Order: sequence, then C-alpha cells, then structure tokens
Amino acid sequence: MAISFVSQAGTSETTSDTSYTLTKPASIQADDLLIGVLALYPGDSGSQVTVNVPSGWTLVRTTYRSGSNPHQVTVMKKTATGSEPSTWSGSLGSSETIKMSLVAAYRGADAAADQFVAEGGGTGAQDGFSMSTATVNNTDSSAWRVTVAGATSADAGLGGASFTSNETSQRRNTSQESGVLRLNLALWDSNGAVSTGNTSRTIDRTWSWTAAANWIGLIKPANTAPPSSGSIAVEAPGPTAAASGTVTVQGALAATAPAPAAVVSGYHEIPADGSIAATAPVPVSDITAGVPVTGSMAVSLMPTVAIAAETRVFGDHVLVIDPESRTVVVIND
Repeated sequence: MAISFVSQAGTSETTSDTSYTLTKPASIQADDLLIGVLALYPGDSGSQVTVNVPSGWTLVRTTYRSGSNPHQVTVMKKTATGSEPSTWSGSLGSSETIKMSLVAAYRGADAAADQFVAEGGGTGAQDGFSMSTATVNNTDSSAWRVTVAGATSADAGLGGASFTSNETSQRRNTSQESGVLRLNLALWDSNGAVSTGNTSRTIDRTWSWTAAANWIGLIKPANTAPPSSGSIAVEAPGPTAAASGTVTVQGALAATAPAPAAVVSGYHEIPADGSIAATAPVPVSDITAGVPVTGSMAVSLMPTVAIAAETRVFGDHVLVIDPESRTVVVIND
C-alpha cells in the first residue's frame, strides 16, 4: 500500500498549566500513523521542558532552542486503533503558558516499531529568518518526507507573519499570540515518494523569530507482501522401479507321499501300507519382477515315488496239488 495523507487537526492553549491536548484528525482508520507535534514557549521555566506523552503515544524527539524567548518542538507518534478518543491529554514538567499542537494522519506506513526510515531535529539562528532541517538519508524509494517547524517571536499584533517552505504540500500553518509573544507551528509533506539519498528542507518566515526549531522525518511504507504461511501439498506420481534377482528358498522341504498300491502277480504278500517320508532337494527359481519379492513362499510338491519290490510269500504256507487244474497252489495259514 502506498503512503497517503489522511487529515490533520490542531489546537492552541494560552493557560499557564502543566497539561496539553492533542486533537484527533477526521477519517482515521486502524493502523494509520499519527504524528503529533507540540510547540511551546518554555520561557516560564527558562530551560527545556520535560514532555510526557499521552497514553498510547511514543516520544520521537524534542528539539530546544535557547534565547531571550526560547522555543521547543516535541514530536511523538501513535498507531491508530479501531477506536480512538476525540482528544488525548499529556503533561509537562512545569507550567507553561503558550502551547500549540497538531496531529497529522498518514495511511500506508510500516509497523509501529519501524515507521520512520530516518528522522532528525534542527534549530534556527537567534533572530533569524531562515533555517534548514537536519539532513537525513533516505534508503527507501517509496518513503514520504514530513517537515515540521515552530518558532517564538515578539511580534504579536504586528501582522500575520507565517512560515513558508520549499516542501511540496503544506498541511497546517497557524500561529497563536499571548501578550507580546507569538508562536508559529506548521507541517508540510512531500505528497509522494522522495528519491533515495540525503535530503533536507528549508523553512523561512516573513519576520524574524527570536528562537526556532524544526523536525524532519521519512515515513517508511508498509510491506505490501504478506508473510508466508500455511503449507503446500504436492501429489507426486508413484516411482517405477525394475528389479531382477534370484529368490532362493532356504532349508529342506518335507513332503508326505500317499501309500503306493502294488499289483502283484504270481506269488503274493501283504500289501504295503502307511506313508513314505521323502526329503526333496531345495528348489531354486529365477524370478524377474517389477518389485522386490518379500515375505515367505509356500511350495506344494507332489512327488512321484517309484518303488521296486520283490513279491515274496508272507507267513506259513502249504503246497497242495489241484487235481483238476493239475497246478500247485500256495495256501497261506
């Protein structure tokens, strides 16, 4: 997402107290970058004033310029949520009279911890008309530049002295008077991406100031590529492998042959019965297949057993002569 300007809002206070207010800009959304600026005249304390940012805000930088009428600019930031109050309240380390604030909203900035590519503060010479910001190095070609300026002067009632800048777009440029003093506060931006490399801006004022301070920041764009997550399912075809080898059955094979039947001619004997145990040699087979053979293999054998036997008369016998056939007959007891 490219960076874009959303809106701005501001307020001025002339009450001597230790508080200040930031006003919410219109049309902000969750994740918008809010840049808050507080400009004040710290003459009541005579030195730099401690600024305590409102709850949920983060201090970016405070720049102080001493002088007969000193000036101080404090920059803070916040990532907008889905629900924000209409104002935010902060506190100061001492009571101050003249205070001005503004909040500018930008969309498309990076995460809260990394919203600026670079930033810096600067000051103008006492009783000067012109000043330059700090020089910052831009390393992101999609970054936007934001410039802020604030000043204290003793020309209240003498006309509308205001800031000008060589920055592209002015978003807010206001002043506040109190007694003889005038405070000026302005914000500009590049209204688009700026080139990489060193960059700075110049701020001028119609009449001289007694003290002035400024700030420059480079807004880093959000990373538009979402982080990788989840998983990727890939269906790969099944591998094809050709395998060849020899399957050898180890050990002896036991087979039981049925009792052989014998036809006896001539002299007879009792037929053999029971079983014959025979040990067959281990068969070896060559197998060629697409996949390896695993597990066990059952082999059924039907051995044929050749039996050679001699018929013998079994038990006691008697020889008698058959008178009719005139043959000798063997009779078993």
